[in-house]
Amino acid sequence: MKWEGRGSYTVEGTLIISFICLITGLVILLGFYGHDRAVMQSTADELSRYGSLWAGRFLHPEIREVDYELMKQSGTVDFGVIEDMGCRMLQGRLFCGELRSIRASQSLSGREM
Repeated sequence: MKWEGRGSYTVEGTLIISFICLITGLVILLGFYGHDRAVMQSTADELSRYGSLWAGRFLHPEIREVDYELMKQSGTVDFGVIEDMGCRMLQGRLFCGELRSIRASQSLSGREM
């Protein structure tokens, strides 16, 4: 019996299929990572807007517009409330990770969050 070339397709097929599965898995994992990163960035943007307007605390009650003068006078923000809201916003929305904590802080100039 001649064994020349027999089994070579099986070995090549095994290597090619395993590489295709590996690459497909990596693409799916990168997609999950991109999704989680986009969700976290979106949440950070919403929290910064929420913190800057402080959840309607500076809204004028009658005309429902931001009272910037009152916002300038107060200038204090409780970051614990913002961090809790961020945890609630991200709960159950991440594919590849688990949220442990969010930290919000003010910039050194005090004008950014």
